[in-house]
Amino acid sequence: MLGDRLRLAATYLTSVRWYRGPLPTPAQTAAAVPLLPLVGAVLGAVLGLVEWGTRALTGIEAVACSLPVGLWILLTGRLLLEATTAFGALLGSSEPEELLEEVRRGVRRPVGVLAVLILVLARYAALLALAPERRLPALVVAEGLAGAMVVWAAWRFPYARHQGDFGEAFAHYLGPQDLALAVPLLAVSMAALGTWTGAAAFLVPGVVLHGAAWLTARRLGGLTAEFYAALYQLEAVAVLGVAAWLR
Repeated sequence: MLGDRLRLAATYLTSVRWYRGPLPTPAQTAAAVPLLPLVGAVLGAVLGLVEWGTRALTGIEAVACSLPVGLWILLTGRLLLEATTAFGALLGSSEPEELLEEVRRGVRRPVGVLAVLILVLARYAALLALAPERRLPALVVAEGLAGAMVVWAAWRFPYARHQGDFGEAFAHYLGPQDLALAVPLLAVSMAALGTWTGAAAFLVPGVVLHGAAWLTARRLGGLTAEFYAALYQLEAVAVLGVAAWLR
């Protein structure tokens, strides 16, 4: 059912357990993944409305940009923790077996914490640099494209963990048709941010992060959910950064 797929997708992207049904099968989990761009866009809209409301009430740009960042941390804290593990393993380990073992145990190195702190500050700086009227559409596009990046990575690259892990199903059930929601996101990006800025915000972070994911998958033999989380957070901040830079 569409409702269950949406709740599963929202449970993956946020720290809230929206799905409370029986344990989903690998096929059901994979069926929810194509909806991540939609759920991400809704999350971006919520953050953008918080920024707009705070700005209207206080008139203070710094406060208006800090509250959606705080809400983002609250809503996606689990993904940030997983990204911390991925960054720490990549930046602190040398052997693939050691790296995957660190990820499996959820080890969080200081360098991973530092990387996530930089992401938080970069998100705040990008929001502050954006014109106020562009913040809401930029957040919708950024979070939506971040969800699309996870779909792309889950389809394009093999899963690095042992046979039977829940992510293993992605390689068997996902296909290029599951990226269909990325097309309207490109249209929204170009309409809301301007043709060239929107196209650049859509293409540049995606191409760069695809290269990073390819290098990681080549080193490890695939990706894991922690690296999906890192890609999600990097994509969202990168889209905001490009939009702010080309404003």
